[in-house]
Amino acid sequence: MEKDRQKHKIYMRKYRKSSKWIAYNREYYANLKILALQIYSNGYMKCANCGYDDDIDALSIDHIKGKGTLHRKSINRSGGSFYSWLQTNKYPQIFQVLCMNCQFIKRANKEM
Repeated sequence: MEKDRQKHKIYMRKYRKSSKWIAYNREYYANLKILALQIYSNGYMKCANCGYDDDIDALSIDHIKGKGTLHRKSINRSGGSFYSWLQTNKYPQIFQVLCMNCQFIKRANKEM
């Protein structure tokens, strides 16, 4: 029984490094991001500040009141796992969609 577990562990370690697994994960988390962007922007997938909607790779989830980094650290999530956390927690209304430019401007204005 123990040997079977060890074999399975070794198999899973190799499988998780395979291109098939990586492609599956990439697609899975991309779909979670799209869903989160749609929910937080009422189906439009655009920046709440400037309306940018040309490229979803330039859009991200922003903590409305700031302190997003502290929040992510407190829940121990980042990247794709953060989008799954949002889904599990029924998309709390403390977030919004911002483009990277607006996020940078927001952060720069807070630091001044």
